[in-house]
Amino acid sequence: MSYLFNTDPEPQATHLRIFPTNILMIDHMGLNLKPMIEFIEKNKKPGTFQINRLYEHKEFDSLVEKIRICSINFCTQMKYQAHTIDITDIWANVLEPGDMHPPHTHSNNILSGVFYLTGGPNIIFQDPRSGASVIDPVAERTIDNSCVVEYEALPNRMMIFPAWLPHWVPINKMNGNRISISWNVMLQGKVGQDKQSSDWHDFNDSFK
Repeated sequence: MSYLFNTDPEPQATHLRIFPTNILMIDHMGLNLKPMIEFIEKNKKPGTFQINRLYEHKEFDSLVEKIRICSINFCTQMKYQAHTIDITDIWANVLEPGDMHPPHTHSNNILSGVFYLTGGPNIIFQDPRSGASVIDPVAERTIDNSCVVEYEALPNRMMIFPAWLPHWVPINKMNGNRISISWNVMLQGKVGQDKQSSDWHDFNDSFK
């Protein structure tokens, strides 16, 4: 017996990407870096590498507004639902020659970010999936198979990323300081779709 038509579909292969990590990078922010650098250099205390609560100082007003706008845009792109956002803190990091910033995350926040006032060592992000690098047979590194990814620290570059994403800065081998500004963002108000669901939270009282 012969058949005129083959009813079996042709095999089809689809390359699926799941569980992505999204980072927003904005270059050429157009902010005046000089007054921010001068404030940090003037107010940095010997033996320290951070200056906190920068939102209290007028030199950083324009940056704070940019952070708020870009963070809201990021949340919109990610389809997050919340009444608004809150910048829980913003601080300066000064890495002198020989200094480094070890691997860390930012707990109790949803987004973190960095804005570069100078150049310096790159920021390095690590794959947060602990089992992803147990077996590493990669012959050629790509964005899809790398366990660490680094991005250049460029003046007037902003990066926004999930607060749970491990990151660090290697040793500063320059002759000068590497100066950046970091911050954390938390959602405010009722977050999620359904009050009866485990995906629903109320963060109204989180930072009063």
